[in-house]
Amino acid sequence: MKKILVSTLLVLLCTSLAFASKIEGKWKASMETEQGVMNLTYVFKVDGDSLSGSMFWSDYGDEFKFTDGKINGKEFTFNFYMDVTLVECTGEVLSDDEIDIHWKVDSNEGVIKAKRIPSRN
Repeated sequence: MKKILVSTLLVLLCTSLAFASKIEGKWKASMETEQGVMNLTYVFKVDGDSLSGSMFWSDYGDEFKFTDGKINGKEFTFNFYMDVTLVECTGEVLSDDEIDIHWKVDSNEGVIKAKRIPSRN
């Protein structure tokens, strides 16, 4: 019984780490707004269950560093500040090349689908 429990925990840990490593790297997304399309680049780094990185708003040249980033399996959370405005984000790894990012600012919220930017070797 003890071996089964330990084996199950190891499988869950490995699965969690596999999803965590899938989010590392650069992702691109765009979002329709009242002012037009926002082109965004996300960069994610994983260290255990900690998630760090930034979002780059290419149209304006602004970069926003993540705070309070966490990853648990295929689900992740992070926040960032645009000036003094807190943007709260949760997300999910959908595949090796696609993630959903749910954002909330005050009473406004939405979903952004991001695609992986292939790395150059």
